[in-house]
Amino acid sequence: SDFANYNISFIGELPYFLAAGTSYNAYAVGTSAVTYTINNSGDYSMPIKVSIKAPAAGIPAGTNLTFENKTLNLLFNFTGALSATQTLVIDSGFDNNNIPTFKVQVEGVDAMSAFNGDFMYAQAGTNYMGFTGTPAGTVELYWREGFYS
Repeated sequence: SDFANYNISFIGELPYFLAAGTSYNAYAVGTSAVTYTINNSGDYSMPIKVSIKAPAAGIPAGTNLTFENKTLNLLFNFTGALSATQTLVIDSGFDNNNIPTFKVQVEGVDAMSAFNGDFMYAQAGTNYMGFTGTPAGTVELYWREGFYS
């Protein structure tokens, strides 16, 4: 005999499977207007964390740092100051297992007021990323591949 008869459905927080590892690229910026090629081998657009480390001389307030995904026409500008070797982190959700968080921080302190534009994502396949700003820093990109199946 039946004591209960019901249907149940589960809704996952993420609509895909995540790769076990992290994809990461680091670039020493020797000149401005640099383009990077990254490959998202998954089959789903994934959030990217962009980390920009200031050079030893720092970056004065009002200097425009621009980063873009040229493939998806996404672009952001940051105009805040960075002291020598401080790190700016703009995270679309990487640190939160790809759940959108939209953080802009300098050394862990909120810096959203100096941010303007889009948060970065990488579509499946090849993505062309561009950086324009103060040379001699370091740009690091972090992402995880995501899969529908």
